Amino acid sequence: MIDYLFGPENNTIEVCSSYVKGKSSGGAFTVDINPATNPDLVDDAQELSKVNPNSFNRWRCDPPYNEATAKTMYDTQLPSTSKLLTAGARVCKSGSLMFLLLGPQNFQWCPSNVIRIGWIAITIVPNNELRALHIFYKK
Repeated sequence: MIDYLFGPENNTIEVCSSYVKGKSSGGAFTVDINPATNPDLVDDAQELSKVNPNSFNRWRCDPPYNEATAKTMYDTQLPSTSKLLTAGARVCKSGSLMFLLLGPQNFQWCPSNVIRIGWIAITIVPNNELRALHIFYKK
């Protein structure tokens, strides 16, 4: 959906990627903390310590939406939204679009080098849970 609405971007990093297809399959550069999901890079999305600064033109993040999901589905702690966004801003070039998919909350904080430019409500089937796509621009 993001590529359809905003145009494709070949230099994209997808963090908290779970089973998203990685670069070897023609997708985004994938990062996940769980090696069993076969990401391009195993790293903590809150730090991205193995990724050089200013490397990507687009950042996408789909973290677990609550503590129960983080524990039962991913066997991890719920990541800090502000840490995810800060790490994303560090690895993105100036002028990059950044997309953060969260639960229904209206998350407004962002690092000083990032501005929030949009919020889109999305209903996910089959259970019709509400998700919020937060859209940011790195200055």
